[in-house]
Amino acid sequence: MNIFARHRFDASDVTRESDFLSFHEKTTLFEEIWEPPFLTHLALLYNRSSIEDLRSLAKSTIRFSTLHQKSQQTWVFKGHPGCTKIVPFIHSALPSVQHFFVSRKNSNDLISRLILSNSTEFQYPIFSFLLKFGQFLDISWISGWKEMELEVFTRICPKNDLEFSMAQVYGSILNYRRNRQYFVQEMPFVEDLISDTATHIRPLLDLCEISDLAIPECIEWKRNAEEQIQQTWDTVDLSADDVTRVDYLAEQLQQDVFF
Repeated sequence: MNIFARHRFDASDVTRESDFLSFHEKTTLFEEIWEPPFLTHLALLYNRSSIEDLRSLAKSTIRFSTLHQKSQQTWVFKGHPGCTKIVPFIHSALPSVQHFFVSRKNSNDLISRLILSNSTEFQYPIFSFLLKFGQFLDISWISGWKEMELEVFTRICPKNDLEFSMAQVYGSILNYRRNRQYFVQEMPFVEDLISDTATHIRPLLDLCEISDLAIPECIEWKRNAEEQIQQTWDTVDLSADDVTRVDYLAEQLQQDVFF
């Protein structure tokens, strides 16, 4: 699940799912920036700053970050999913920036993938570490996972890796639903991009103002990166008990019973 901000610069105005567009970076018309720190920091400041401060910071940081953007060039910023909460502030400060949200069809696959990557990328699972020591110490200097989705984290009080991952995934989903008016609609799912690239890549190409003539290159990239895609998006099915627990917490969140 990823959030993207697409910024088009011209004289009068100032997944890795997006990897399907990576072939085009060799030109001067398109550039992708992978999880720029300024977007993550803005999301972390969400709970500590006023609305006006967030708007001002969003405007100044994006303008600075696009300082070297060429005329008629499209830049795509791939943000952490937790950045869905700051989209209204970016839109208010810079309405010309377009936002799109690409996810999987089943949110349980996202939770499973997050647990899997958390368990294999670190010698000690970071979620377990944060849960173990976070109740006694301020661990924000070690990791921003908790702060990125503090609202949902506080509401469900996760007690294991499953619930911690669920807080991350559903925090982004809930904020996307709240702020949907600021997002480009009818974006493809990851599964559709993989299974039928020629059809489902078109909305992304149109948004980035890339010709349909690039579709064969997208398909060729997918073929060459098949192993990488599999490693990135493979999941394991959650157990029946885990699915039941996730469904229960999701229902509670949607009904706001945690407030």
